[in-house]
Amino acid sequence: ITNQIDQYKIAVLALLSQEEPLTSSGTNIIQTIEDFIFATLWHATLSHHSKDSKNCGDVVIELAKTIYDLGPDHFSDNGIPASSSVVAGWTYATPLLSCFQFQSALIHLANAGGNKGLTIATHIALAIVGSGGVIEDYGNTDTNEEQSSSTGDNNKTYVSSNDILGHFLVMHASNLQEVSPQAALEYLVRIPDDKFSDGQQIVPIGSKRRVGKKAKSQIARLICKTREFATLAGHISPDGDRNSSNAALDKYLSPLEVSDVLATAAKEMQYNGSLTDAAELFVLAGRFGSLISLFNQELSQLLVITEQDNDDIKQKRKFWYDAAINFHSTYLSQGRTHVVQMLEKEGNTWIGHAFQMILNLMVFFDRCYGKMWESAWEFIDQLDLFPKTDAELSIKVESFQRLNINIKEVFPNVIINSIQSLYEQYFSLKGEIGANSSTIRQRLNELKTSVRLIVTYSGLIDLNLSADAKSRISQMEAYMV
Repeated sequence: ITNQIDQYKIAVLALLSQEEPLTSSGTNIIQTIEDFIFATLWHATLSHHSKDSKNCGDVVIELAKTIYDLGPDHFSDNGIPASSSVVAGWTYATPLLSCFQFQSALIHLANAGGNKGLTIATHIALAIVGSGGVIEDYGNTDTNEEQSSSTGDNNKTYVSSNDILGHFLVMHASNLQEVSPQAALEYLVRIPDDKFSDGQQIVPIGSKRRVGKKAKSQIARLICKTREFATLAGHISPDGDRNSSNAALDKYLSPLEVSDVLATAAKEMQYNGSLTDAAELFVLAGRFGSLISLFNQELSQLLVITEQDNDDIKQKRKFWYDAAINFHSTYLSQGRTHVVQMLEKEGNTWIGHAFQMILNLMVFFDRCYGKMWESAWEFIDQLDLFPKTDAELSIKVESFQRLNINIKEVFPNVIINSIQSLYEQYFSLKGEIGANSSTIRQRLNELKTSVRLIVTYSGLIDLNLSADAKSRISQMEAYMV
């Protein structure tokens, strides 16, 4: 054979004849790392049955060790070191992948390749796991490649396919969420759960099966971060039900799963202080008991209004009161709406009763703030919270124990303002004793009796009254003796 013969024909003949090394002909055909790896694996594959040859797997491990020893900077693209190139991670990842060092290859690619590298690593990981493979380094070869991803989870060594794939999917989705929440969702639903074996839980497009807890948790975070409620979850219909047409979540999740994810997002919003967003998400989730509990919590903290309250507090109080009244008039006072039926189904009608009571107490406190004492007492008296006779004391004490916790927390203020409304009426009437003194005296006695019963009642329910509150009540009661 002379130089007139194509040198690549020599390479082919060497491969077919299992020549080792491939350069034994005296002409070095190997020009790239891919040539070297291919030739080495070819020879190992064809000769591994030979008694004198190494096991194919051992050859792969040795080859991988050689690549690790050389390190990423040894591999270049047009002379540019891999570590400084935009897509440099790929030039080092390729030989690693060829040697079945999937974990090291993909982590390096995600670290060194920026968003492009992360995108490639994510899709290769999906392909490996989706086809039943495992993202691991064949032979568990020790490497100098840092086994942690700088894409947001430093110092974590990935030991399972599920962990690696899940991390890639989360980070890739975070790059997409601002541009397209729907696209981000399409990746998040593919996050595997530990309860499924590797590769068996990748969700096909349009599938509503096997979206695990980890995926649902990340989907809830996507909802919170993007606040694209309509795009992801749909709209609220006039009767309070969720209109899911064109909602992205419903392409992958069942209605119950959508409700769970939205409720999780609502609780996260509530925890972070985004209460209006939390309220909207509770409605979308159909968790009306949780929504009303949120109303009760906020309203109970704003029940009492004083001269010292600034405009921000007053505006906040007005906002929640108006929202609550609108919700009540739209969904709770229009017969058996979807909201009422859901509350009954959840066994949460008692929360609705507490909601109604808190709204009534807001009216009472507003009248007290406006010094409309007679009107305030008439209103609170209609709520039937206090005993009207000594015989009713035990009954009302039992009734108090069944009150909602939010109402119990503000009950000291209810007691004080109720007594003050009676005291103010007493003080006003006492100066009017004249021609109709007998009628006025009768009314004064009624006011004193009401105060005595309330004071006795407050002692029986063991209210945690402050020293100042006790002093105010004692002074008003003493004046009316």
